[in-house]
Amino acid sequence: MHLILTQTILYIIVITIYVFVEVLVKNKLIINQNIVIKLNSSGKIRLNFNITI
Repeated sequence: MHLILTQTILYIIVITIYVFVEVLVKNKLIINQNIVIKLNSSGKIRLNFNITI
């Protein structure tokens, strides 16, 4: 149960970051964006987050 809760929180954080970046891009505050989200078999999230302004 605890693992599921932690996983859910991580998903929410990742989605929040992604949406935030998308909003910035649509407002043309960010010229170049590169977001890679990788999920491995154990459900852990590796987030590569690179933004160039």
